[in-house]
Amino acid sequence: YGRKLAMRVAWGIGTVAVMITCVADSPNMIGLGLFLIGFGTNPAITLCFSFINEICLGKSRARYGVGVQVMWAFGETTIALIFAANLTWLEIAYIMLITFIIEFVLVFLYVEETPMFMLKKGPEGA
Repeated sequence: YGRKLAMRVAWGIGTVAVMITCVADSPNMIGLGLFLIGFGTNPAITLCFSFINEICLGKSRARYGVGVQVMWAFGETTIALIFAANLTWLEIAYIMLITFIIEFVLVFLYVEETPMFMLKKGPEGA
């Protein structure tokens, strides 16, 4: 199926999980949402580095890898600042929902299949 489908599924699970968290009416629903957020985003992070390894050549691979790490650190710092703003958990969940939807749409529109996968599929499967 390739990495593109896996990336879409991973971000899709994360997006649905944030939606579950936003409409949660009990601690159990919040727990389910948070579990699914981790269940969806951890494979997406791993797939991101797989894309970098398969698509980037030479020194650019290291640069993109560092760039991804810097962006994750920026995101974690932003999360800390959001929590420092004394928002309610629901407001934080909606902020997360916006970022997940943006990520899902960007992955859906702009992430192409890796060249290694396309070579393995051959002209008939591409």
